Amino acid sequence: MVRTTSDLSDFKHWLETKEYAKSYIQTMMPYAKKYSYILDSGNLGDLDLLSDCKKAHAVKALTLLSKFRGNHTQFKAKMAEYGIKWRRPDSLELS
Repeated sequence: MVRTTSDLSDFKHWLETKEYAKSYIQTMMPYAKKYSYILDSGNLGDLDLLSDCKKAHAVKALTLLSKFRGNHTQFKAKMAEYGIKWRRPDSLELS
């Protein structure tokens, strides 16, 4: 879980240093904050409760957060264990 405002600030600063677009950072931050508990608990099954669009954003945010925290390898392994794959819904599906 992102434990403090400082953790979120550090994560946001890290994203900025990686030169992600401001709009992308603004999209990822709420998802990282809301779903960071999934990284701590390791219960990726909660992602299946989300719509395809929200799930895609949450997975992207958690991937970035896991890279920031240095546990990306474990997160990727958990994704494989749960059978979660990157799926990018096309714009017609989002309507």
